[in-house]
Amino acid sequence: MELNFRQFVKKFRKRKMSHRKGQSGTGKGGGVPWKRILAWGLGIGFGLAALAMLLLMSLFLYYSYGPDLPSVEALKNYKPQQSVRVLDRHGGLIAIVGRQRRTVVPYEKIPKVMVQAVLAAEDAQFFRHTGLNYTGMIRAFWVNLAAGRFKQGGSTITQQVVKGLLLTPERSLRRKFQEVILARRVEGALSKEQILAIYLNEIYFGHGRYGVEEAARFYFRKPISGINVAEAALLAALPQGPEVNSPIKHPEKARERQKYVLSQMARHGFITEQAVEAALAAPLLPGEPEIPDTMVAPELVTHLTEQYADTIRSAAGREIVTTLDLNLQTAAREALALELRELDRRQRVTRLTLLEGRKKADHMEKLRKIQVHHAGPIYEGVVVDREDGKLVVSVGNEQGVVVEQMERYYPAGFTWGPSPPPEKPAARKKGDKKTPDKPAPLPSVQPGHLFRVRVLPGKSGSAKSPLRLRAELGPQGAVVVMHAATREVLAIVGGDAQGPGDFNRALAGLRQPGSSFKPFFYASAIMQKKLTPASILRDDPEVYQKWIPRSGHDFQGRITLRRALNMSLNTVAVQVLREAGLDAAVAFAESAGITTILRKDLSLALGSSEVRLIDMVGAYGVFPSGGLALPPQWIVRVGDQGVARPEFRRVMDPASAWLMTSLLRTVVTDGTAKRAAVLKFPVAGKTGTTNNNKDAWFVGFSPEIVCGVWIGYDDLKPLGSREEGGRSAVPVFVRVMKEAHKAREARDFFIPPGIVSREIDPGTGEAVLPSAAGRLTEYFLEGTEPEPASVAPDPLVAPDPDAPSAGDLLTQ
Repeated sequence: MELNFRQFVKKFRKRKMSHRKGQSGTGKGGGVPWKRILAWGLGIGFGLAALAMLLLMSLFLYYSYGPDLPSVEALKNYKPQQSVRVLDRHGGLIAIVGRQRRTVVPYEKIPKVMVQAVLAAEDAQFFRHTGLNYTGMIRAFWVNLAAGRFKQGGSTITQQVVKGLLLTPERSLRRKFQEVILARRVEGALSKEQILAIYLNEIYFGHGRYGVEEAARFYFRKPISGINVAEAALLAALPQGPEVNSPIKHPEKARERQKYVLSQMARHGFITEQAVEAALAAPLLPGEPEIPDTMVAPELVTHLTEQYADTIRSAAGREIVTTLDLNLQTAAREALALELRELDRRQRVTRLTLLEGRKKADHMEKLRKIQVHHAGPIYEGVVVDREDGKLVVSVGNEQGVVVEQMERYYPAGFTWGPSPPPEKPAARKKGDKKTPDKPAPLPSVQPGHLFRVRVLPGKSGSAKSPLRLRAELGPQGAVVVMHAATREVLAIVGGDAQGPGDFNRALAGLRQPGSSFKPFFYASAIMQKKLTPASILRDDPEVYQKWIPRSGHDFQGRITLRRALNMSLNTVAVQVLREAGLDAAVAFAESAGITTILRKDLSLALGSSEVRLIDMVGAYGVFPSGGLALPPQWIVRVGDQGVARPEFRRVMDPASAWLMTSLLRTVVTDGTAKRAAVLKFPVAGKTGTTNNNKDAWFVGFSPEIVCGVWIGYDDLKPLGSREEGGRSAVPVFVRVMKEAHKAREARDFFIPPGIVSREIDPGTGEAVLPSAAGRLTEYFLEGTEPEPASVAPDPLVAPDPDAPSAGDLLTQ
C-alpha cells in the first residue's frame, strides 16, 4: 500500500488536533498513523544502534582477548636502544655509537617548559583524559572529511605511545581497535608521568636523533635540562614532521610550526604573550648543530667498538670519556698529511711510467691473471680513459673509476695527454730585468700510464667501470701520541685520509723498526752494567756467519757507545746486542711493551723483527717514566665511574732509565734526529730506517709526552732516495710535539739518585783530569764510572735531598 506523504502533511495541517486515533490506510478524508511510523522508526533506530553496540562490544571483546594483542607489561620495563656518546678527555664529542641516537632521561630531569610545549602541540587534555580524547577524535574526523585528506590527527599521547611501541604500522580496523583497547590499558597500568616520559624519550626529532635529550644536544648543543621556551617550542614542533619541519633543511617551515606551538602554549596559559614575542625574536638555532666529525678519530672509535664492546653495551645512555685529546688528534692528522704531501713532492710521485707496445701488453696480461680484486691490496693498474673528469684505470679483467685521494696528488688538477716538451729559457741580455718564474705546469696523465690504486667497497655507478678505486701513488704513515707517565693515548692516526673501519697502521701494521729498536738492547746492556756510555767499541767490518752489517757510511774505527748510537752504527749495535745477550735483550723489550714475536738472532740488532707502532711508543715510555711499564690506556671513565687501571710494572731502575734518556737526548742534539732539535724543550728519541728505505721511523719523547711516527708504503715499495727516518718521520714528530706542548711548561728530564759524572777522553773512554784538553763530560751509573789514577772517586752529580723519589716521577 502506497503512502502519500504529501497528502498526509496537508490533511494533518487542516485537521489540527481532531485526528482519530488508530485510523489507518489512505483515501478520501483519511489520515496517516504518524505515531506508529515514528515508533517504528525509533524502534528500528534503537535496534540498529543496539546491534551496532553489540557488534562493537563483540569486536572489543574479540580483540581484547585475541592472541596477537600485545601486553602493556613491556612499557613497564621500557628499555629502548640507547647510544653512547664518546668524548675526548676535555669533553669534546668524538662520536655517537649506537643504532639509534637516543639517551633516556627520567621525567624529573625534563624541564616543565618542554612538557608544556609538547602538551600544547600534541595533547592539551593529556592529564584530563583516560587515554582517549573522544572530542578530539570527532573533531579530527570532520576536519579530515571536510579537507578531503588527512589534515589533523585525533590520537592522544597515550595512543601514540601504543602505536609506536606496541603495534605495527599496519592500517586496519583490527589495529585501530587494538590501539583503543591498549590505550585504556596503558592508562591503567602506568602513571601519566611515566607515559609522558616514554613518549618524550621515544619520539623521532629528525636527523637521526631520538628523544628530547639527543634532540636538544643536536640542535642546541646543550642537555634537555638547559633549554628555554623558544627551544622547547621548536622541539615540540618537530615530531609531527621531523624532516619537513627541520630547522636545518626548512627553517621557514620550522619557524611557522614553532610559532603555532608558542601560540598554543599561550592559549592554554603555559606562557604569556610577552614570552611568545621574546621566543620569536630569538634565532631559530643558536649555531651549527652538533655533528661529530667521523674523520677526526675513526681509529679510536673502531678500536673501542672492536675491543671494548662489552664496555660500550654497558654504557648505553651514558658517556665514555676517552684519553684522546681532540686538538692534538687533529694536529697529528694534519701533520702526517702535510709531511706525506711534502714527500710526494720530493719524490715526484706524479711522474708516472708510460707503458707502450710489448711492455704494456705484458703488464696487462699479468693483471688479467688476477681473478678477483679484493679491497686492501694495491694494484699497479693502467690508465685507459676519463669519465666525467675522473680517471678510469684497468686492473686486468675489470676497470674502475678513481674516486678518492686524487686531491692529495693533483690538488690543482692534471692535464690529459702527453706532457708538453719543456720550454727553453729565453736568452737574457745584460741589464734585462729578471722575469718572474712561470708556475710549474700541471702533471700530465694519459692512457698507458701505470697508476697505483686500491679497490674500495661498493660500486662506482659506471656500467663500463664498476669498481671504486683510490689513488695510492705516495706512501702511507701512522702516528701515536701517549702521556709518558700514564700511557694514556692522546692521539692515534692510522693512515692518511683514514675512514671508519680502514686498516689501522698504528695498531695493526707490522713493520721492521730498523735502528729505532736499538734502545731496548742498549738499555739491557746498561742495566746489567756490562757497558757504559763511554765504553769503547769498534766500527769495523766484521763477518757474522757470512753476514756483514753495514751502516751506509765509512767505518769509524774506535768509538764510544754514545757516539755509535748517535750515528746509528749497525756494526756496533751487533756488538752491544751480543754483550747484552739475546735472551736478556728480548726479555727487556717484551717487558717494556713489545708484544710481537722477536727473533733471537743478531739481525735483531738492525731491527729485523716486525713490531707495531703502538707497542714501540708504549715501550719507549719506560725511559721518561723512570723505568715503569704499562699497557696503552684508552678510557678515563664510563658515565660518572672511573675505570680500573692495571698496576705499573718496574722493568728498569730509574738511574738506568735516565741514562738511556741521556743517550737518546744526544741522538737529537748531535745525531740522526737533528731536525728535532728545533723544539724549544728537551726531547730524546731514535730514528729508524730499513733496507732500501722501505720504512722510516722516529720514536721520541719529552719528560711528559711520547710520540712515534712511521712512514712507508703498504706493499713495501721503497720510499725513495735519502728518505730516512730523520728526513721523513722526524718532521711529523716536530709538528705534533709543538702542538702537544703549547700549554705545557718546558722542563728538563729529572736526574734520579744513582747517576755520577766524569770528565773523559772521547777517544779512549777513560777518565781524565778536569783540566785535560778535549775532555767531555759523561754520565754513568754509580759504580761503573772510570777514575783517573790521580783523583779519588768523587761524584760530580750528587742526589738532591729535596728532589722527588723515583716513584714521584709519575706525577711530573
